[in-house]
Amino acid sequence: FHCNDPACASACFAKCFQKQPDGSVTYDGSQCVGCRYCMVACPFNIPGYTYDRALNPLVQKCTLCHPRLQEGKLPGCVEACPTGALQEKDECQKVASPRIPNATRTMCTVSTKWAEPRG
Repeated sequence: FHCNDPACASACFAKCFQKQPDGSVTYDGSQCVGCRYCMVACPFNIPGYTYDRALNPLVQKCTLCHPRLQEGKLPGCVEACPTGALQEKDECQKVASPRIPNATRTMCTVSTKWAEPRG
C-alpha cells in the first residue's frame, strides 16, 4: 500500500521513509532508531517491526518493488498475480472508467431519495 501523503514518512524523524516520484514509499533503515513512530502513525498498519532484532531494528514494508519500477518493470505482485486483480494505475483506470458513470448516477439517485425533513 502506498499513500499519496504517507503518515509513516511524516512521523519518522530519522527520515527513513521517502515518497518517490514513481509513487512508491521506500524505507532506508540505515538511520532507523527503532522508535516505531511510523507504525503508530500509519492508519493502515502497514509498517511492520522485527521484534526479535531489538539491537538491530528493522522496519519492513512493501516498497512497490522500487528497483523494478526504476527499470521500467511492473511490481512483482502485479506481474505475478494469476487472476489479474492487481493492475498498474493506467490499466486499472481503463477498466474502471466505464463503470464509474453508472455508479455515480446510481449513487446520486439514491442520495436524492433520502427522507424529507419533518416539518
